[in-house]
Amino acid sequence: AFNQAVGETFGVAGANQLTDDVMQGARRNLSGQFEDIYSRNNVPLGEAGVRRLNDVVRAADARLTEAESGVVRRQMDSILAEMDDMGVLTGQKYQALRSQIMRAEGPDRMGQAVRELRGALDDIAANAVGPEDAARLRHLRGQWANFRTTQGLLGQVAGAGGDVKPSAIWPAIRR
Repeated sequence: AFNQAVGETFGVAGANQLTDDVMQGARRNLSGQFEDIYSRNNVPLGEAGVRRLNDVVRAADARLTEAESGVVRRQMDSILAEMDDMGVLTGQKYQALRSQIMRAEGPDRMGQAVRELRGALDDIAANAVGPEDAARLRHLRGQWANFRTTQGLLGQVAGAGGDVKPSAIWPAIRR
C-alpha cells in the first residue's frame, strides 16, 4: 500500500524504491503539471495584489534590520519589474519569480519574511486561475510538499546513497 501511495503521490507508477530516477521523474512530473497550469493562466496583481505584497514588505521593514528587509524589498522589486503595464505577470514569469524567491527563503527571520512574500504571491496566483485549476493547484502543492519532505528524509536515511525502499522512511513520514 505504501509503494502505491508513493507512486500516486509522485505520479510515478510502480515505484518500489525511491531511486534517483524515480525522484527525478517525480520532480519532472510535478513541475510539468505546474507549468501546464501557468502556461494558460496569467497572474493579474492589480492594485489590491500590489498593496498586499507591499504590506508584507512593510511588516518586514518593521521587524528586520535594514539589510534584512532590503532582501525582501529586492524580491518585491523583482516582482514589480516583471509586471506588464496592466499589472499582470505571465504564468511563466510568475513561476520564474516564485523559484527565485524560494532561493532566498530560509529558517531565519529574513528567510521567513521572504517566505511570507512568496506566500502572498502564491495566494494571488491561486486566486487568478479558475476553480478547476485552483483545485488542481491545491492538490499539486500537497504533492510537492510530500516530494520535498521525502527528499529531505532521503538525506537522513542510512544508506540513502543508493536506492531506498519506501518502507525505510515510513517512520519518519509518520512523524
